[in-house]
Amino acid sequence: MIRLVIDANIVISALVRSRRIKDLLMKKEPMEFFTPAYTYFEILKNYDKITKYVDLGEGDLLFILTQIIPKKIRICGEQFYFDKIPEAYEIAKNFDEKDTPFIALSLKINAPIWTGDKEMIRYGLKSGKFLALDTQAVEDLAKGKELEKVLEDLKERYLILENK
Repeated sequence: MIRLVIDANIVISALVRSRRIKDLLMKKEPMEFFTPAYTYFEILKNYDKITKYVDLGEGDLLFILTQIIPKKIRICGEQFYFDKIPEAYEIAKNFDEKDTPFIALSLKINAPIWTGDKEMIRYGLKSGKFLALDTQAVEDLAKGKELEKVLEDLKERYLILENK
């Protein structure tokens, strides 16, 4: 079973536009998804922007947020990963302090973060303190590719090409 912490930008992308992300989230196996409750804060903060891009009525969007997402993604309150917040903050302040809840949850359950945030991915690869994956890497894992090969590909996309 592949366990992943999902960044708010992935959930928002699934709501707004990405069929690719929706398909991965709807897979039954071999993935299990987690996100901090903070994700809902991010969605609510961007709710007006999201509703402009979503071809759904407000009631439908609320249904997805309250009924569908919690069935597919385990939402974890801060009390679950509270002990990891100081360590996560020390890591996140190197690129974006708002990512602290995602890193803390990742550290708590020892699972990679699925994100669209390139800086988070790069910092995770460079520091080795946590692992963040892009959607391509998650697709590759879902297809059965070995984590070692996925990481090689990820490093090539985010570190090697960056230095050319």
